[in-house]
Amino acid sequence: MFWSLLAFLAVTAGHAELWITLVNRVYGLPIPIRTLHRIRATHDVAIFAFPCLVYWRIGLSGPSAFFSGQWGQLSPPWIVVFLACSAGLAGLIYSIGAWWIRTRRCMTAGTRVALIALPRGSAKQEDTGSAETAGGRTELVSAATKRLTRFPLNQQFELETTEKQLAPANWPAELDGLSILHLSDWHLCSTFSRQFYETAAAAASRVRADMICFSGDLSDDIDCLDWLPTTLGSLSAPLGNWFILGNHDALIDHAHIRSRMVAIGWNDLGGKTAKLDVGPATVVVGGDEVPWLNAVPRWSADDRALPRLLLAHSPDRFPHHSGEGVDLILAGHTHGGQIILPVVGPVYAPSRYGCRFPSGVYVQGSTVMHVSRGLAGMHPIRFGARPEITRLVIRSPKCLAEHSRDELRTSDREQTQPARRD
Repeated sequence: MFWSLLAFLAVTAGHAELWITLVNRVYGLPIPIRTLHRIRATHDVAIFAFPCLVYWRIGLSGPSAFFSGQWGQLSPPWIVVFLACSAGLAGLIYSIGAWWIRTRRCMTAGTRVALIALPRGSAKQEDTGSAETAGGRTELVSAATKRLTRFPLNQQFELETTEKQLAPANWPAELDGLSILHLSDWHLCSTFSRQFYETAAAAASRVRADMICFSGDLSDDIDCLDWLPTTLGSLSAPLGNWFILGNHDALIDHAHIRSRMVAIGWNDLGGKTAKLDVGPATVVVGGDEVPWLNAVPRWSADDRALPRLLLAHSPDRFPHHSGEGVDLILAGHTHGGQIILPVVGPVYAPSRYGCRFPSGVYVQGSTVMHVSRGLAGMHPIRFGARPEITRLVIRSPKCLAEHSRDELRTSDREQTQPARRD
């Protein structure tokens, strides 16, 4: 009986891993939203229905394998299903190993500066525009998801302000200490209240940075763009505010979203590049909204000779742009894995690489990528993946090395100095 129960749990876990792998991959592709919703709905049903089906068809009827132990009497179709689930189980074991060996340390980089409680509750009708719209899509979205906000231990309303130091290999000494406020995935929608976003913006305004970057998925509801002036519109930085859009923006009127952001003083980087003079140095910034919007930004020969900063909504763009020699990439999209289970690690990350880049700091060649956990989402539930706003301090490896040598010399002098007698 014990081994039968263990086999049942293993098959169930492997089956769940197959569905989660499928959902993660397809949500990283430019697939029509209705198709994605159908896949997600099928996933939701299958995750819970499959264990019941297996227990009934295999455990209680048919070969009654759970009690008789006669697993050899399984029919060929069930053998194929079990083999597929075994492959899923192998993938789950690999994912857990990769999380502990590789990904976990990347996600824990940085220092928490503050933890801020965000207001709970959904937007009221008068806050979301016309009664017709509020009674349609806006209210349907909130009604379908607001129950998730009441889940025990839900960390969706715990905003973490963090600070991280990044040191791209070729970052010049002239730009040592450049600071960036990295924001991502605010998903403006009536699932949350206007005060939720205004509180987050107030927390962001207290972070001192040279420039502010937003890496996509601004809005899920066109009416909630009226909240922009008192949220993202309240932020400013000496080197400007820069943004790109993401896959959720592409589902609605993305041209209107873009114009509204420009109207409140933000600079559009979607498929573009721009040069910024930072004291004696120049940095090139660009934006990649592929595969949903615009084309890959084109770097000129002059651009390639300068330090480059790229906003990319999806961390899937990391291999491409690290191959291009980009120094620093700021991404979002994966929400930190949304749910991080003890031992298992991140579960849901919409990426062709699954949970390879859920959040944190990653290095490939001379390129460093920071992936933000973002602020919100259409599914207002998070466990182990708090929303975040991040202050990034970009250091030059040369300056860091000199600083370390100076500290070492100071320490040596203090140790060799003779003790003073009273």
